[in-house]
Amino acid sequence: MKRPGIYQLILATTLAGFLLPNLFTTGIFGDGLIYAVISRNLSEGLGSWWNLYYSTYIFSPFAEHPPLLFWVESIWFRILGDYHFTEKSFSVLLAAGMIISLRFFWIRIARNQTEKQAWWFPVLLWILVPTIHWAYPNNMLENLMVLFTSWAVWSGFYKPSGQKALLVGVLVFLAFLTKGLVGLFPLAVFGIRWLSLREDTLRKALSWTSLALFGFVLCMAISLIPESARNYWMQYFDVQLLATLRGERLVQDHVVDLPRYYLLTRLFTELINPLLLTGLLLLGTRRFRKKGAVPALAHGYILFFALVACSATLPLLISPKQHSFYLIPAIPWFILALSKGAGPFVFDILAQWQSRQLSYKISYLFFSGLFVAALVICGWRANQPGRDADLMSAVDVIAHTTGSHQIGIPHSLIRHHSLHAYFQRNHHISLSPYDSTAGYWITEKDSIPPPGYKTMDIGISGYDLHQLSGQHR
Repeated sequence: MKRPGIYQLILATTLAGFLLPNLFTTGIFGDGLIYAVISRNLSEGLGSWWNLYYSTYIFSPFAEHPPLLFWVESIWFRILGDYHFTEKSFSVLLAAGMIISLRFFWIRIARNQTEKQAWWFPVLLWILVPTIHWAYPNNMLENLMVLFTSWAVWSGFYKPSGQKALLVGVLVFLAFLTKGLVGLFPLAVFGIRWLSLREDTLRKALSWTSLALFGFVLCMAISLIPESARNYWMQYFDVQLLATLRGERLVQDHVVDLPRYYLLTRLFTELINPLLLTGLLLLGTRRFRKKGAVPALAHGYILFFALVACSATLPLLISPKQHSFYLIPAIPWFILALSKGAGPFVFDILAQWQSRQLSYKISYLFFSGLFVAALVICGWRANQPGRDADLMSAVDVIAHTTGSHQIGIPHSLIRHHSLHAYFQRNHHISLSPYDSTAGYWITEKDSIPPPGYKTMDIGISGYDLHQLSGQHR
């Protein structure tokens, strides 16, 4: 069997070191945990497409986000079964889809065979972005949405036509059906293409944009035919979209009120790894230092990718909620712009390095060792808590102690979403707010229980479990 090339080995090592370790651990970020619960419940027949079930008492029914990810992920739960790694393996599929997409895009825009073979370079830079290798193991909505937005942009960018314009509209609808309004930015693709490449007339750009809008509106109209769908969208716009714009979700979601330009500063920190790596490579190439070489960076493709990335980023500044993972749909286009601009210079120095047999062989051995070490770490961390170890342990102990009895909680724990989600995800238990007749009651550590409850000593951290007097298992 032919051994992999050095660049493919570096890419595999980066994947194993940055993306894979957290995919095999237990514990997951609160939002992704909630999404996994809803998907699992839907796969088991709890709830329906337009009436999603999360908990009997919290988010009932769930309409915090559009439903597409839950529909798709529920299918994966039905195929694979209800295991703690099911939602993370689903993220592996989505990550693989994005890697394949970036490879496809790069090969199509490459100018020659050398550039085509360098598809690993934008993929490598993409993996190095912190929010990328954080979001995929945490089952975020953006993991699915970025596939739709990326292919919508590509459909409008590469050899556009009327049919492709309609496809853009359909893909934008699917992005909207995954995360809402933030998925609409690809509708600007034809205007951006006209502005940056000037290959088509403004009239054509406007015509294609109109067709894309028509495709989106048509899909949206079809989705509103069922009454249950109309009710779902009305609730979504009320409890999520309008509440976010009014700033109410900052309190509900325990989000710090950040300045609206925060995402711009965060964008720089997210891109710092690709920028540093590319910068270091550029410093080593003579061609980059030659006078007259830099204007090649102003290629129309670079401008197009950069403007698309800005169209996915700047509208986010309207929202008072500023999270780094909101940038995920923009990241591929920033990476393609950087790769297209720096690529020719980087490939020069890499070719020089590859021609030095001794340093090449040493590097191959070094990255082979790193790859093996990364796989060993992945195996060692498998089934170990990646986060929330104490919380998951407390939930397990409480669930086993209380059995099938109802568990009540005070107002102070209503917004402890991970607490609710782990009870649901691992034990199918819905916590009951303000239920003074529940057999058991959970409070934060050293809090006073309701009258008639006695505190149990079960050796958990962070919370106390109280039993209703006279209640016995």
